[in-house]
Amino acid sequence: MRLQSVKRLPEPNPLNPTHPNKWRPVSFKSSLNNCFITVFFLFANVGVASAELSLDGYWEDKSGYEGIQKAINQTYLPFDGSMTKGYSDSALWLKINIPGTGSTSEIAIVVRPAFLRGLELYDPVLEENGPDPAPLVSGRDAPIVDKTYIGLDNGFIIKPSQHSRDVFIRVKSTTSLTVDLAVMPLAKANRYSHYVAGFVAIFVAFLMSFWLWSVVTWSIRRESLFGFFALRQFYATLHVFVYFGGLRFFGSEVLDSGGKNVVHTLTISTIIVASGYFDMRLISEFKPSHRLRKVITALLCLPLLSVALLAADQTLLALQFATMLVLVVMALLVLFAFTTSNPDRLPLGGMAMVVIRVGYAAMGIVVIVPILMLQNLIPVNVSAVQLTFLQSIMSTIVLFSLLSIRNRQRDFEARDAIIKGEIAEADWRRETALREEKESFLSMLTHELRNPLSVIRLMTSGTSAGAVAVQKAATEMARLIERVEQSERMDEESLHGEKARIDVGDEIRKLAQELGIQDQIDIDVTGAGTALLNGEMFRSILRNLLENAAKYSAVPSRIGVSVEPAVADGPVDGLQVEVTNEIGNSGAPDVQLLFTKYYRTKGAHRHPGSGLGLYLVSRWTKTLGWQIAYRPDGGADRPRAVFSLWVPL
Repeated sequence: MRLQSVKRLPEPNPLNPTHPNKWRPVSFKSSLNNCFITVFFLFANVGVASAELSLDGYWEDKSGYEGIQKAINQTYLPFDGSMTKGYSDSALWLKINIPGTGSTSEIAIVVRPAFLRGLELYDPVLEENGPDPAPLVSGRDAPIVDKTYIGLDNGFIIKPSQHSRDVFIRVKSTTSLTVDLAVMPLAKANRYSHYVAGFVAIFVAFLMSFWLWSVVTWSIRRESLFGFFALRQFYATLHVFVYFGGLRFFGSEVLDSGGKNVVHTLTISTIIVASGYFDMRLISEFKPSHRLRKVITALLCLPLLSVALLAADQTLLALQFATMLVLVVMALLVLFAFTTSNPDRLPLGGMAMVVIRVGYAAMGIVVIVPILMLQNLIPVNVSAVQLTFLQSIMSTIVLFSLLSIRNRQRDFEARDAIIKGEIAEADWRRETALREEKESFLSMLTHELRNPLSVIRLMTSGTSAGAVAVQKAATEMARLIERVEQSERMDEESLHGEKARIDVGDEIRKLAQELGIQDQIDIDVTGAGTALLNGEMFRSILRNLLENAAKYSAVPSRIGVSVEPAVADGPVDGLQVEVTNEIGNSGAPDVQLLFTKYYRTKGAHRHPGSGLGLYLVSRWTKTLGWQIAYRPDGGADRPRAVFSLWVPL
């Protein structure tokens, strides 16, 4: 248990009937001063009491069931108006000395916070109503009757007397964190209560304005983060509503004592879920540690245990567990905030890092310090009223700032995306125009080249050596033109034509006959050797492989073609066709460049070619879902090139 000294404001005794200011009209300056004193009273926890009123002390009844007779005879410890009681089943007795006076002004005893469950006042003046009178009852569960509340606060209004007397207040509330007591003239208490009510109304409007902003922003952006912020602000407003007596003054008609207790304990036990999950989501927008996020996510499931304890009527244990969970989660959130980074150098990233780290460090102090104080781990005592206002205002401002920064960053990213999209579209249009122009030129060029080639073939139809050479050159030129056309049209034409079951061995023999290499080729077919595929594309690919082998083979040497069943990745059944030839004087190809456009070895200039054949094979097989591969084979004295083509069955 912690004690906190409460500084009293020096003032004349307002209980004295001769007080010179008793009937003085209230000026604007006086009202302004009263407002300042009210805010100071809220945030600095100043107990305002008359100089003749004495807060004698407190006594803790650990059993929680002792009566007034035993309480009168106890030794009371010094008490200056505020203490930390914590979650406990004990009852707290407060002793107040009321001096004798000739004044008829009533006295107010204000007990805060407003969510304290049960207060009982034992005053000797009540004995005038008969022996053993019932105490006055106030608190969250008490009915709303005269003399048992001051504004939104719990408390009692008692009569003065000509003789000094001691009054006793019994506080019984498992859900109390602190007890703050102030004794003052009723007129001043009423004035303060009006200011406090106005301040609370402004504070609730402050919280709800940010709730409304988050709802409107969510409706525009449709981002779940703003929905969670709205939920967090709703919980914060609900906490203020519960904290400042809303359950007693606005919920008595619909909730009984048990219902009020359920609402209060559920709010305290589950508020960490709404606030903690939103905080984790918000911090995650700034590239923090993934491991810490997983830990915090797991911890945010634990409030279900508090709810289970509440359902089992273990209120004290549930609240203690919820308090420790808030401590751990808040400490991890502060650490989580310090792991944020700005690797992408986003606009306002530096400002976001400062706000998120400084803001969460301050929020952590406001939350963690009172919990450590509650556990008697640090010698500090702070009013719960002060912390409620401070934490809510601070967290709302920090989170709103971070959300605003995030919105600006998203706006910058959207603008950059639009600019990049416009640039990409302009590049695409330019490339499309260039490609269309090139295709038009190539189409015209190939058309113009075919006409003279046809004439050359017609005029050199003889069997002389010169005529044969010219015919061969014309054929090579025609093949070159065909490959150029295929290279330019392959992205436009559909390669997935009609499929038919073909005999691979027969197709190889036909192609060898067409190419005139039937006498230097060895064909080995294992198994059925048939496959269901696009026959035209298969013949085009195989023609390129066989032409390549015939063109660059060593002289004299033979070309080997093998066909056998093979299983590819998946697994998928298929056929593997291998074309093997001994490498001639053109040299071995570069494996990294072999299937690139226009690639030819240094010695390939001895033979006609365009460097497009294997490039086309690679593109066709990739589009069709087939596979083409190359590997060198043989030794240094007789190197061989092996091309493997896999086609599905």
